[in-house]
Amino acid sequence: MIYFTNMPSLIMSEFKNQRLFQAILIVLCLFLIFVFGFKAMDDPDIGWHLRTGEQILSRGEVPQVDWFTHSFADFRWIDHEWLTNVVLYQLYNLGGPFLLSLLFAGLMVLIFAYLVPKTLDSPLPFYQNLMIGVGGAGVVTFYAGVRPQLLTLVAVCLVLIIFQKLRRNPASRAIYWLPFIFLAWANLHASFPVGLSLFIILLILESIKRSVLIKKGKFWLAEEKNTLASLAIKRLAWMLPVSFAATLINPYGWRIYLEVYRTVLDHYGTREITEWLAPDITQTYGIVFGIYLCAWLIAFFLRRAKIDLAQFTLFIIFLLAALISLRHIPLFVVITLPFFMIGAGQFFDQFFIPIVRNRAIFIGLVAVAVLSVFAIGQFGQTAKRSFNQNEIFAAADIPVSAVRELKNLRLSGNMFNEYNWGGYLIWQAPEYPVFTDGRTAHWKRDGKNLLQEFVETANFHAGAAEVLDKYDINFLFLAPSRPLVQVLKNDSNWEMIYSDDLAVIMKRIKN
Repeated sequence: MIYFTNMPSLIMSEFKNQRLFQAILIVLCLFLIFVFGFKAMDDPDIGWHLRTGEQILSRGEVPQVDWFTHSFADFRWIDHEWLTNVVLYQLYNLGGPFLLSLLFAGLMVLIFAYLVPKTLDSPLPFYQNLMIGVGGAGVVTFYAGVRPQLLTLVAVCLVLIIFQKLRRNPASRAIYWLPFIFLAWANLHASFPVGLSLFIILLILESIKRSVLIKKGKFWLAEEKNTLASLAIKRLAWMLPVSFAATLINPYGWRIYLEVYRTVLDHYGTREITEWLAPDITQTYGIVFGIYLCAWLIAFFLRRAKIDLAQFTLFIIFLLAALISLRHIPLFVVITLPFFMIGAGQFFDQFFIPIVRNRAIFIGLVAVAVLSVFAIGQFGQTAKRSFNQNEIFAAADIPVSAVRELKNLRLSGNMFNEYNWGGYLIWQAPEYPVFTDGRTAHWKRDGKNLLQEFVETANFHAGAAEVLDKYDINFLFLAPSRPLVQVLKNDSNWEMIYSDDLAVIMKRIKN
């Protein structure tokens, strides 16, 4: 009993060894960010990414026309992610889905543990930045996984870091990295116009701030220490066209902007694809986003520093973008989280850290975090599944068995397939050209969107039969619940040759 005499006082006391306290906190935060980023590779679109990477390497060229559909076989496909696809394929060959999940979780750690705090030189200690970084990673965990879009967050952070370095030192050589960042960005993902827009917006706002400070000596929307010097503004003005020119160094030249134009102006695809829709505040990700937004606003109004024109404008612009489309929530978080770090500094110093230093509370928080990860979050099961790609897709209700049967059937003619399964079919059954897949959401011909043709035909809207004839469809690979399937079950020209809970295969028996 003598050994337990001092146990209650020991548990309730504060950590005396601050280095140990901080070390444990850092490890815990890094682990939580990693967990928020570690997802099984269950997006069926990853299939066309891998197949494209393989084909680029085997053919020795990037696609100029579509390689995978029969419906748009002559379409001038611009693979704006060609370099990403090659890297993904090589990494997949090296270590399979687990390696990709591991690396993209590492990207989340890089973003929220290192890059985001660097964008504004947060005055908080590293471990406090990490704690806020955990919150940011938690907000965007719905978007995490093996997704090329994460590279956009890295690139945005790099641009913001360079601007911050120029605020500290107008003659900084970091500015010369900008063209190289945009060169790489234009070959990795078509989101690079976000970076150019951010560049232009910041350049204009910083010019306004500097102009007012020069004329009036003070500005209620700016502080000298957070405003670019005239020298830095002039250097950035020269570097902007150079950075733009760098984006033209890609296999498609200026035509890369056609893909951006096509996506931005396509209203049908943005209404039908979930990640282009406005956030749903009844879903978990929407609730978490709302909590973050409220916390940010509280920290913003309680902080003692001046409101900065650039910071506030970026907040408004990217908040509107996030409210329009949930795919922009990660951008909003990455751009606004550094401001939250600054605004929440006093709260952490005076309230949160003293509470967390209590041994009992700290041990309780660690226990809850770890239990949540392994029990509620099922991290162990996710990690285990990540070694087997078929198991990953089966758990995500991808028709693995049906695709296996499709390969055995060796059907001839054109296929009409589910949009969401197109990427998986391109990867696992390349002998069957698809009708549609994740690349084709914004593809149009004669004013008609291919995704729209799929949706209207699969749901048996007016003209569905004509679409099947137009594309000379010989067999269907669809979900059993589709109205088209229900109608064709009673059509003597079609027969069911395979069916399970996830998919059916129907074949045309009479033209």
